[in-house]
Amino acid sequence: MVCYDASNSKTFLPVETMLKGYRAIKLPIIVLACKVDLEKRIAPDRALELLQEYDVGLVEVTTAQDGGKGKMRQSFDWLVKAVFRARQSQAHNDNRNPASPEYLRNPSQPWDSARTSTPTAASSAVSGVNSVPFDSAHSNNASPSVSPSIPPITPTSPTRARSTGDLLAERDKARSRTEAETSPPAAFAQRPRGDSGATKETTPSPTLGVVPVVAPKPAERLKKDPPAAQWATLDELLDKLLFLAVSGDDPAFISHFLLTYRRFATPRSVLLAMQKRMRQLDSPCGDPMFACFAQMRICYLLETWIRDYPDDFAVKGTAGALNALIKSIISKTHLLHYGSEFLPFLEMLPSRADHDASWAMKADVSAEESDDSYSFLEEDEDEDETPSPQTQNESPRAPPSPEQPMAVRERKSSIPLGKAIISNPGLNELSPKQHLKDLVKLANDVVNCDAEDVAQEITRQWVKRFLAIQPRDWLHYVFISSKKSETDRITEFNVISNHLGDWVVSLILCHDRPRNRARQIEKFVDIAHRLRVLNNYSALRAVVAGINASTFPGDETMELFKAKSPEQAKNLQSFDVLLQSIRAHRAYRLALRNSKGACIPAMEVHMSDLIRANEGNDDINEADPSKIHWGKFNMMGRFVDTTSQCQVQCQNSSDYEFPERSAIAELLLRRPVMSIEMQKSRIASPDGDYDDVRPSNPSQPKDIAVLRKVFFW
Repeated sequence: MVCYDASNSKTFLPVETMLKGYRAIKLPIIVLACKVDLEKRIAPDRALELLQEYDVGLVEVTTAQDGGKGKMRQSFDWLVKAVFRARQSQAHNDNRNPASPEYLRNPSQPWDSARTSTPTAASSAVSGVNSVPFDSAHSNNASPSVSPSIPPITPTSPTRARSTGDLLAERDKARSRTEAETSPPAAFAQRPRGDSGATKETTPSPTLGVVPVVAPKPAERLKKDPPAAQWATLDELLDKLLFLAVSGDDPAFISHFLLTYRRFATPRSVLLAMQKRMRQLDSPCGDPMFACFAQMRICYLLETWIRDYPDDFAVKGTAGALNALIKSIISKTHLLHYGSEFLPFLEMLPSRADHDASWAMKADVSAEESDDSYSFLEEDEDEDETPSPQTQNESPRAPPSPEQPMAVRERKSSIPLGKAIISNPGLNELSPKQHLKDLVKLANDVVNCDAEDVAQEITRQWVKRFLAIQPRDWLHYVFISSKKSETDRITEFNVISNHLGDWVVSLILCHDRPRNRARQIEKFVDIAHRLRVLNNYSALRAVVAGINASTFPGDETMELFKAKSPEQAKNLQSFDVLLQSIRAHRAYRLALRNSKGACIPAMEVHMSDLIRANEGNDDINEADPSKIHWGKFNMMGRFVDTTSQCQVQCQNSSDYEFPERSAIAELLLRRPVMSIEMQKSRIASPDGDYDDVRPSNPSQPKDIAVLRKVFFW
């Protein structure tokens, strides 16, 4: 891409020399006239007259206008397409500039569409190269025609369609400009993309290779992209993964794939796909620099994988494939800097253990397999066209084995709080009277504490446990239906959340008189307000649920609280609105989205999202077991991203760097909380001081713990 300043004639002088050099080595060339919003010192006609001698097009761009920026994106997109075309055209001895405007008017490639009859770049840049195969195995055997019965191998989907050829159409449409739109391959997309016709232009310019700005149509502005394809085979997902690893267009896909792929594939199958792609890129091509770049990007993908999920490589049958891949990497000079970083990881691999085996797809690899199994790296190119038996074994042609936990997840209660949090050998020896006396003393101590200090200490303890949660901990929690281990990070977080709720209930119900209970509620609402200011939604939810679980409709305690502290009562009501489950927790999600700085999400809401996504969708298509429900795993990846983003905000902010307050921490754990039975017995005063307000319905209340846990579910 050669650029010159249209407002400075001196910058155009070396253009011809550069074109001669690039044209001699048959590199794709395109020329950009920059700063065209300023006074032009070089007329476009004069520049184009020179460029036509070298079969090069001219694009006028500027950063001062959206149209100029759009043409920059179009130019880069067209140049990438030209690189792919150059690789395909080697067999035809085509000596034209691969990025020549002539391809817009006289398409000669098998993937060119009939819609390229319009000679302008804006209407043809996309349609002329809308389906360029990435797989280099096909580039060496390109045929002059493509059979319609064979689906293209391009690893695309509706998401991918906005990454290369359709990047122009999709992004410009979002910016209110009308562009052509292509359709995804039939092998990946299940539903049509909608209108696939090219937009007609009223002023075609057959002589200039300039990308014009087209006035937007109101109807086009209202169009929305259809949802992404829901189903895909493993081969299609792997092709798309490697393609996006090179283009860098959709990092979210790569992140979601690495997070969830263990459910439907093995690490070995991904490594084999990487080996095959590296082998294909070793083949002679018209652009060796691009092949080297692609290999470096695949190495970067492997580096990211090792950094984020190093224990994946401890899976049976994975070490040999990884060793073979790294050997091929260190054999290439331009990849040595990656290989030197991979070798130490290979040495420490035997000390790794797979911690995701309980929910992951089982690896079906024979014990006799060794590094010799991957000798296909030395085989001829022709043999690469036939998948090896090992690769076929990795394809999900059948549902996961029965031992894989695929059943509907059973919701089970958390680990007993006394076992996880409180270590007191004399716990069970306390009489109910002494227990209440201790709780009353504790409640008075809490009332005398500063609410801000209590909220900060709660948040300090919460954030440590929140940051300890890893992305795959969510998948382990959702996919495993059996009782969770005490060391499970999410279970541990649930334990402290439940404990805080029980702690609030206990310190309210330990008082016999409504007036004292109202005073305690006032204190906890003040603490809840400070937690809301700190964006600690998890602790806020536990405190508010505890307050609500300690009262009942018509309770004198709540009436006294509202009369004494109307402002606090309004705050409590606003917290109820914030955390209510109406419209799928819409108010909470909006608040979380607008939270700046550090924040701790209400974990139960996000657990519910993941559980519903898992229970409401199968992993594979029952009608076609080779089809993976990628829509489900992509959705789960987005849910995990929400909490991961909150972790990033906590790590990048100093908002939660509070001093340790050991005295307040002791208050949180010093006394045992009430048992469920005691909470139920204390929901109304036992001494009859206010029996007249006791509900007449004997079924009110029921299980307080259940009430608190599901109040906002």
